[in-house]
Amino acid sequence: MPTGVPSDPPAVDNTGFVGCHGKLSLGGPGGLQLVDENGEAVRLMGMSSHGLQWFPNCYSKESIQYLVEHWGITLFRAATYVGMGSKAKDIVQWCKELGIYVIIDYHVLNPGNPNDRAYSGAESFWRDMATQFKGEKHVLYEIANEPNGVTWPTIKAYHNRIIAAIRAIDTETIIICGTPTWSQEVDKPAADPVAQPHNVMYTFHFYAGSHVALIPNLVKYSSQIPIFVTEWGTSYATGDGGPFLPASKEFLDTLARAGSLGVSLSFAQWSFADKSEVSAALASGSCSSKQWDDTTCSGTYLKNYIKANVATCGNKPPTTSAPAAPTTAPATAAPVVTGTPVRTNAPLPTNAPVPPSTPVPTNAP
Repeated sequence: MPTGVPSDPPAVDNTGFVGCHGKLSLGGPGGLQLVDENGEAVRLMGMSSHGLQWFPNCYSKESIQYLVEHWGITLFRAATYVGMGSKAKDIVQWCKELGIYVIIDYHVLNPGNPNDRAYSGAESFWRDMATQFKGEKHVLYEIANEPNGVTWPTIKAYHNRIIAAIRAIDTETIIICGTPTWSQEVDKPAADPVAQPHNVMYTFHFYAGSHVALIPNLVKYSSQIPIFVTEWGTSYATGDGGPFLPASKEFLDTLARAGSLGVSLSFAQWSFADKSEVSAALASGSCSSKQWDDTTCSGTYLKNYIKANVATCGNKPPTTSAPAAPTTAPATAAPVVTGTPVRTNAPLPTNAPVPPSTPVPTNAP
C-alpha cells in the first residue's frame, strides 16, 4: 500500500448514511460544494458497477450491502446502458433500503455523441426516472457518462434538452453532466455552462496510468464549476496495466481538498466487477461464488482507502493526509499520456457503431 493507506483497517458500516444527511444540493464556497440538508459539506465515496448486463451476478442487494457494511461505501453508481433501466431501478431500491446514495448513470460511450439515434429514448428514460424518484433523497442523475468524438456545443445541446425534461418534473435532484473527450475536458463547461445550472455538476473521469497530467486542470476548474468524479480507475484508460497506486493516491488526496476554495470532491471507482482486468475490484469468479471481499490489488487498495477516509454519521473524514494541490506529476507516477486521452475500458455493445478515431477494445467479456 502507498504511504498513508493502512494495510488492514477495520470494517466500516455506513448503513443509514442518507438518514444523517438527507437530500443533497450545491452550496458552500462559490456554490461548488456538494452539501447536505444542513448545508454541511459531503464527500461521497463508493463504487461504480460495470455494465449491468455483462456482470449480473455482481449486482444484488447482498453484494451492495456487503460494501456498505464492510467497506463503508456511501455511494453506488449503476452504469446503465440502453435497455437496462429496470435493473437500475432495482439498485435504486436496494440503496434506499441500505441508506446510501445512488447515481443512475445513463452510460453514453459508443456512440460518443449523446444526440445519436442510439439514444433516442433518452428523454423518455429521464422523464420516467424523474417521475419515479423525484421524491427520493438518495438519488442523483448522471445524464451522459462519457461523450466523445463531438464538441462541447453538441454535448451541451443534449444536456440542455435532458435537463429541461427532468426539471419539468423534478426541480431539485442533483444532475451530473458528462464533458468532452471521455469526460476529461472540464474547462469547456467552465467557459460555457448549461442553460439551467441549478444543482448541476460536471463530470471528470481519471485513470491513474493515463491521466496524471490532467490533475492540475482538475485543481484549477474545481474552483470554477461543481465537479463530481463519477468514474476513475487505478489502471490505464483501457482498464488494464498497473495498478498505479502512488498516482491513484495523489489523485484521491487531491479530491479531498481541491483548488483554491478547498472543495472536497466525491467519487465512484470503476469498477465493482469480477472482470479479468486490473481495474476490476474483484477477482475473477468472485461474483458467482458471492465472495464480495475476494479483491484484486486494485480492489484491496480501494476498500482500504475508503475505510480509512470515508465519513460516517457524526464523523467527518480525516483531512490531515491531503497534501497541497500538485502542479506536476511526481517522479514515481505512471507514464503520462500527452496526446488525446482514449477511454476504452468498457466493453462495446456488438451493434454499436464506433467513431473512427476510437480503438475498439478487445477486453469485452
